[in-house]
This record gives sequence, structure tokens and C-alpha cells, in this order.
Amino acid sequence: AAIGQQTSSQYEILVIIFFIFAVLLISLSMGRSRMIVALLSTYVAAFIHQRFVYQDQLDELLKDMPFEYIDIGLFVIVYILVFLAVNKILRASRVTARDSSLFAVLPITILHGAFLSSILVSFIPEEVIGSLGSFVATYITSSQARFWWAILPLVALLFLKLKKEKKIL
Repeated sequence: AAIGQQTSSQYEILVIIFFIFAVLLISLSMGRSRMIVALLSTYVAAFIHQRFVYQDQLDELLKDMPFEYIDIGLFVIVYILVFLAVNKILRASRVTARDSSLFAVLPITILHGAFLSSILVSFIPEEVIGSLGSFVATYITSSQARFWWAILPLVALLFLKLKKEKKIL
């Protein structure tokens, strides 16, 4: 049993390291405006995914594929479509250095990544989640954790300083 726990802990550490690396990479490449679009797209995609009325037909069409893959695939497709649509609508005419500053983007990126992880992990069967380790179970997959990962990015947006446009008279 100790060997299984050690392997589980090693995977957990690798997941955490990958998450930190991904957050830094996304923070540096997206900028604040796109990160906000990504965050809002996650909320919209989660809402649409929960109300997708053709799930039974999709499952029947892809019956040889595991349900979790269909569920995750559907969420990712909806997320990408929403992100592209919102990004196109709200695209800024120019991006400033302040907009892409690591310190301006990092907090939102971390919270968005955790929120997105909690959504995606919720599609995985309970027996697989149980084997991921106590950190993931406590801080990502529990219902209380998923609630806070959904709320905290919104709270962070309240404290985000947005650049004011200069009005020309």
C-alpha cells in the first residue's frame, strides 16, 4: 500500500509542477484582456455544457468512446467556440505592455486554471479521482473546492484595475 501511495504522490507532484508551468506560460502569452475573456468563456462553457440537451444522442453516436472523453471533449469544444466568439467581439484595437504584465495576469490565470481544472476533473469517474491523491481530492474535486474555484475568479475581477479610456471632447 505504501508503494501505491508513493506513486500517487509522485503523480500529484508532477501534476502540480505541470500546472505551475502552464500557468506561467499562459500568463506570459495571453495578457490580461484575453485572460478575462478566457475566464468568462469558462463560465459560459460550463453553463452551456450543463444544459446540453443532445447528450444522449452524442453518447449514442460515439458509443465506442468512454463517456468521460465525450464529456471533456464537448466542454473543450464549447469553451473554444465561446472563447473565439467573445474574443472576436471584444478584441481591443491595441495591447499595451501593462495589459500583458505578468503581475497583472498571474492571479487571474492561477484562479482560472484551478477553476478549469475543477470542471474538467469533475468529468472523471469517482474511482479514478480517488486514486489521484488527497491534495487533488481536497483542493480540486470536492464540492466545496469546486464552489470556491468558481467564486474566487469573480472576486478577483472585482479588484482588477482596468485601464480607463481617455475621452475626447
